[in-house]
Amino acid sequence: RARGVVTYAGAGNSFYLQDSSRGIQVFPRETLRPIPLETIDVVGFPEPGAFSPVLRDADWRPAASTNVPAPLRVPIREATRYDGRLITIEGRLTEISDRDQETILTLEDGTFRSQAHLSDKASPKWRLGSVVRATGVCSVEIGDWESFVAHRRPVGFSLLVQNSSAIEVVKSAPWLTLNRLAWLLAFLGLGLCCSFGAIWWQAKLRLREATRTRDAAQAQFSAVLSERTRIAREIHDTLAQGLTGISAQLEVLNNRIHLPSSNWARHLDIARELVKGSLDEARRSVWNLRSQALEEAGLSEALDRLGRQLIEGSGVALNSTVAGEPRILPSEVENNLLRIGQEAITNAVRHAEASLISVTLSYLANQVRLEVCDDGKGVDLNHRAPSVQGGFGLAGMQERAHAMHASLTIVRGETRGTRVEITIPHV
Repeated sequence: RARGVVTYAGAGNSFYLQDSSRGIQVFPRETLRPIPLETIDVVGFPEPGAFSPVLRDADWRPAASTNVPAPLRVPIREATRYDGRLITIEGRLTEISDRDQETILTLEDGTFRSQAHLSDKASPKWRLGSVVRATGVCSVEIGDWESFVAHRRPVGFSLLVQNSSAIEVVKSAPWLTLNRLAWLLAFLGLGLCCSFGAIWWQAKLRLREATRTRDAAQAQFSAVLSERTRIAREIHDTLAQGLTGISAQLEVLNNRIHLPSSNWARHLDIARELVKGSLDEARRSVWNLRSQALEEAGLSEALDRLGRQLIEGSGVALNSTVAGEPRILPSEVENNLLRIGQEAITNAVRHAEASLISVTLSYLANQVRLEVCDDGKGVDLNHRAPSVQGGFGLAGMQERAHAMHASLTIVRGETRGTRVEITIPHV
């Protein structure tokens, strides 16, 4: 027989009773159980429990009220010494879970851990990381019986809490929890990625703009360089060649000035025509138009006319031949062929000391070929750069051939003679 205060009456088939010295678990014979904090008398049969004695097949009845025993405040690591007693523990809340009809709170104090079982399913009003103080009955757990017998030491305890009012928050959880820290780091990482992405995109745009500006500048430079090269080539092929012809006529005129029977008027007329033609060619070359000779006649006739003007008074014979059926070619092709033929004839007259020049213009099925052959002493094929006198001969011919995607061949004979051949495909 014992008298005490009911310290815990959960949803199970037992309750805990405590007097001034100790507590005990009581298993009543009937299903009716007392209410918490009620003073009762109990009669039953003592038996060994898992860790402490218990009362079985007990009967109880209300008794005169006594003082409710004050809970003992103990650290979690020492709570196993107070099995069945009303105690108060304090720890950091690390986990909240629901099981059947109760709520389980996991409390930690350093390396020691315990679980507080609430008999009612309380609403989650506690935050993880908070420091809480819980009051309830200590229920020691021994785990495996053989291990307990061997070591004589329990594995832990559970705190049986009557209701959520027995748990109070001592220190609120910090705002920066692990979950919030993870979210914060995720947002920071996302922000950094967006920032780096924006910086990369801006750098890419700037690089693209710089590349576009550089390409535009390079294209402009190439256009200017190409135009300068064209003007230089046109001046050489028009003004320089015209002046060469004028110079030749004036030399012939100078050599025959003392001869009473010399035909001065014809040489003056030729020089005058060369001056007029050179002026017209200068104007047209600036605007990149067709040659005046091509405007007045076809390619073969223009080649023959220019050639005869260049050899006039030099004692050189010119033989012009057209093979195949003549047809109209693109203006750029005709102009380049005319200038290449003019340059080849000029080289043969001025430098090769030739006596015969043959010009052959062949219109084939899918290509056009121009051949200029002479019987002179040949030209220096290694001299490609402009001379002091401004000659752009070989370099100019190669540039014009490249512009037409044509093949240019210049062959010097073993003893005498030079052959200039240019073939233009697909015209």
